[in-house]
Amino acid sequence: MKTVCGLLVLVLAGALAAAEVVEPFNGKNLDGWKAKGGGGTNAWCVGAAKPDPAAPAKFVVDPNGNELINNSPGHGKSLDFYCAALHGDAIITLEVMVPKGSNSGIYVMGEYEVQVLDSFGRDAKPGNGDMGAIYSAQPPYRPAYRAPGEWNTYEIWWQAPRFDDKGAKTANARFVKVVLNGRIVHSNVEMRGPTPGGVDGKEKARGPLMFQGNHGPVAYRNIKIAPLPPVVTWDSYGGYFVSNKFEPDAPRSFAIARDQAAFEKLFGVAMVMGDRSHRLAPDAFAKQVVLTSIQRGKAFVEYKVGSTSVEDGKLVLDYRADGQPNATAEYSCPLIVSVPRGEWGAVRFVENGKLVKELAARQ
Repeated sequence: MKTVCGLLVLVLAGALAAAEVVEPFNGKNLDGWKAKGGGGTNAWCVGAAKPDPAAPAKFVVDPNGNELINNSPGHGKSLDFYCAALHGDAIITLEVMVPKGSNSGIYVMGEYEVQVLDSFGRDAKPGNGDMGAIYSAQPPYRPAYRAPGEWNTYEIWWQAPRFDDKGAKTANARFVKVVLNGRIVHSNVEMRGPTPGGVDGKEKARGPLMFQGNHGPVAYRNIKIAPLPPVVTWDSYGGYFVSNKFEPDAPRSFAIARDQAAFEKLFGVAMVMGDRSHRLAPDAFAKQVVLTSIQRGKAFVEYKVGSTSVEDGKLVLDYRADGQPNATAEYSCPLIVSVPRGEWGAVRFVENGKLVKELAARQ
């Protein structure tokens, strides 16, 4: 039995703009940071944290370290903490660690929370309040949680809300991509407003990075804010192809289709979505080309595109692929990406954080 699995289509454009990376925490002291008012006492400090063996929900802190630590004795006994530096569009990278049962949050621009929580063991069914969730908005997609006391990595691609010259909002904020522990857990999530508990609950063009401190102990390190490359919206949908004879017939293949005939040779004339069939618009290839990665074998592969960028004249497609083994069926699983025609010298496929293929864009 041969089965053709779902299609993912992405429309994208843009190029990176170079700028400097900002490190808002200097690893030495709390200069440039401020506590948000509240009922607790500021318990933020600099040092090296690890869970207390005698009380795993608390920290033991060595002052000879370079981590930003909220050494709170418990829920409601410290304060939220934010930096003086403001950012808009950004790529935020950091590491975070919590002891057993603790809770914090990363507030992008001080208003939009990506959850930090001891969610160890809940990988299969994460909720809106688990580690990696956009708090109260969307749970993370198939996260890989780590035990309390272990460091987690975050990479957050953020697009700030847009405003006109009179201050009226013209476009909502957007999480372009969130990567937790090397896995893309969110992509293209539009935010119609702030999440609860921010600096002031107001949307603006720029804001500070804030860490939640009133919910328990937490430690952060290697905090960096980098420029976001230009991004555009993209569409995806799933379905099954009229033909399941994908060419070339190999376990892994990558191709660029520059016209409808090349596309149909790869995938058949159309794709069936429910009770209707779909194909690219007749004039689609006048302005775009189609890039594809196909995996074949006894595993059903699902894709999740995270982001795109242009680096050194090469178009980089970053996506996640999750395979579910099957002992009896063979699958042909395509990732299909539609991109505007451009002057890129090559296309790089980055799958699960690793470069798997580079194709010359002008073959």
